[in-house]
Amino acid sequence: MATPRATTSLVFGLFVFAFAIVLILESKLGLSPWDVLNQGIAKHTPLSFGVANIAVALAVLGIAWFARR
Repeated sequence: MATPRATTSLVFGLFVFAFAIVLILESKLGLSPWDVLNQGIAKHTPLSFGVANIAVALAVLGIAWFARR
């Protein structure tokens, strides 16, 4: 079981990373490869960028779990 301090650190870190991705996206200076994939999925489906990001993450986790890695 994670301690409250560890949980707070994790949530804060995830917030900082998400905020940085949004800033990079809004700056229109270019994205990392994973974010380009998410943006492409968002442009070609009715999903938003954030939902596409979550969907890709869940798919990768599912594939890794299935492959037992």
